[in-house]
Amino acid sequence: MQFLAKSAFLCRTLRLPVRVPQLAFQSVRGVIGARPSTYPTHRNELLPFTINNLWDNKGARRKAKRVGRGPGSGKGKTAGRGHGGHRSRTGGGMPPRFEGGQTPLQRRLPKWGMKRRNTDFMEYLNLDQLYYFVKKGRLDNSKTITIRDMWLAGVFPRVKHGVKILGRGAAKFDVPVNIEVSDATEDAINAIKKAGGSVSIVYRTRLKMNEHLYPEKYPLMLQDPLPPPMKTTRLEKLRELGNIQAKTLLNLKAPTLITTFLYGCKNRERKKKPRRNHVRKSSSILLFVHLESELIRSEEDASNYRRLS
Repeated sequence: MQFLAKSAFLCRTLRLPVRVPQLAFQSVRGVIGARPSTYPTHRNELLPFTINNLWDNKGARRKAKRVGRGPGSGKGKTAGRGHGGHRSRTGGGMPPRFEGGQTPLQRRLPKWGMKRRNTDFMEYLNLDQLYYFVKKGRLDNSKTITIRDMWLAGVFPRVKHGVKILGRGAAKFDVPVNIEVSDATEDAINAIKKAGGSVSIVYRTRLKMNEHLYPEKYPLMLQDPLPPPMKTTRLEKLRELGNIQAKTLLNLKAPTLITTFLYGCKNRERKKKPRRNHVRKSSSILLFVHLESELIRSEEDASNYRRLS
């Protein structure tokens, strides 16, 4: 090294090129290249699938943020939350929809449309699907096909409110079937009638539908429910199409209905005085008057009705 320093000093003063012996650098390079690496890598090696050769990818496990461990960590004292305020408290902070107190977006925009909460979501069955299940032998058209028969055959996984027949495939439907459902379209009814079958519309509440599907759970038969006015109007429209038996309007007789109605009014008067212009009471009376001609069949029923009135 002394020789290198002297030769460099002479070259600077005399402005001569420096000639460094090559042996010194070759010896240093040989020593560095011979040193073994203490950190082997396995990029191009196929390691055996053992526990000692399993590890996470780089960055898969992040270290947890340790707060409140002194000023040297950078997260001491207030732990990165600042000096007080709503956001520094446990559970503090604003929801993403909060806009600082001004009228939020969901209130500024106009609203339109609605979604009825009391809508009965029925299961839909098209005529081509009905034709398929009958031809496959899963539905027996020699007897009346009920909703329970379709449920047991696997046509529907579940039935909550009822089944409605739709008219897709009405042009090729030629199987005579007698089917009992909750609702049907006009095209489907005409196609079934043209094929020599019939449709029976039966109104059932959710409890009554559950009894129909699981009769073993109900040792005592439930009373057939009376449909609300809107449902009654729908059933009357279906009756006008012909060849339809609206069983809900024919199962219960008028004296039973009127007795139940009068008993409910009497209990209502005991608890609370009736309000003026009570719409529900008047609409119910009109409903019974409308059903009177349809439900009273025999002289005995008519005499009972006159006695009650």
